[in-house]
Amino acid sequence: MAAMGEAGVDGNIGDMLGKLKFNSKGHEDRYHLAHVLPLHNLEDPWPEKHLRERIWRSVAGARERCKHEWMRKALDRLILNMD
Repeated sequence: MAAMGEAGVDGNIGDMLGKLKFNSKGHEDRYHLAHVLPLHNLEDPWPEKHLRERIWRSVAGARERCKHEWMRKALDRLILNMD
């Protein structure tokens, strides 16, 4: 599982928070669908800890730091679904 190797994410997931549909970065005619789920377990250390840094942010805080417009739009929709 990529999430385990890259961020130490493994464990029990909760009920789905929402779905996000967004355009592919390189192909405007393609879409991706992401299911947003809360996760209740983390591993520390994790396999790629020496390569990556894990920083926890609120959804709004993560949105402020997004470099790509499509990510900001996806997080905007997530924020609306969480209210």
